[in-house]
Amino acid sequence: MKRLGSDGREIHDFGQVGPVACPVAYDPVSRKAYRYVCASGFSSMKDFSQIRAFSMQSGEVSVVQELPLNQWVLWFLEWVKSADGKNGQLLGIWATDRPIDGQVCIEHRLFVIDPDDPNPKFRPLCRDAYKPLAFCRRRRTMAFSGAEGAYLVGLRGERIASLGADQLDTAHGGSFDPSGRPQVALGGNGIHLWNFETNSCSRFTRHGRHPVWSSDGQSLWYAGSSAALMRYDFETGRDETVIAIQPDRFPDFWKSRAPAISRCGRFLAAMLSTKRLKGVTQRAGGIETRERIFSADNCLCILDLQRAGFWRIEGSYYSAFRWI
Repeated sequence: MKRLGSDGREIHDFGQVGPVACPVAYDPVSRKAYRYVCASGFSSMKDFSQIRAFSMQSGEVSVVQELPLNQWVLWFLEWVKSADGKNGQLLGIWATDRPIDGQVCIEHRLFVIDPDDPNPKFRPLCRDAYKPLAFCRRRRTMAFSGAEGAYLVGLRGERIASLGADQLDTAHGGSFDPSGRPQVALGGNGIHLWNFETNSCSRFTRHGRHPVWSSDGQSLWYAGSSAALMRYDFETGRDETVIAIQPDRFPDFWKSRAPAISRCGRFLAAMLSTKRLKGVTQRAGGIETRERIFSADNCLCILDLQRAGFWRIEGSYYSAFRWI
């Protein structure tokens, strides 16, 4: 995990955080970031499972919560500030490996934890809610991809509304309308807009994942592929490619990530990645088939939406990133 300047300059390297997919939560008052951390591989001398705090001011790292080795935090972690804005809690998904009759069963629960009083409080989560898509602080609800489509889930773990798989089979990323209207943009087989009060759903694009509303609510930013940032304009009803890595001869969504908009609304960060063909393996050792070998071309793009300019940070691939 690293702290970078907007120009790509490395300010601090906090070290390895492990392979578990977990976003970074951030408290702007204490200027601390939070993330789940575990051992990075078999070469690690000691196995561990922790929630850690990372100070953006001093660079210090502290352990907020020790977890048993069969438990971890993944996919969702948010800082939820208190009503007075001075304090807050971490809200996330807590996974537990519970072997049953010789089979692996993963239980997911919602949890909240106060970094100053690390005794997590848990809420059960409806079993068929699989992967979180978006969180709405105003409504205190979450959108999930589930076994039968997409779900709206309350913070008590209950299912509030459902969008059938006949309308959206598998969702990939989502974003609640910032104006407060009862709708959420969902990605998957195109970009969809689900009104969960009328339970109506409209499809706006043929392709796309991980939509994010613009600050003014007039457009959606989304991944057109792992290598392309797209934008859909509600006024014109058109979508456009904003920036992309060219040529992209092997388009896919494997490394696509949601763009991140700064709190002021002026800047946007997007992680782009494409595959480059390096060569083909030779037939040897009884292997009759030849396989293609690829390398990755990665680029973190920073857009100045006010001045319509951008710059790029090439090299590393960042699976999770956020503005602080």
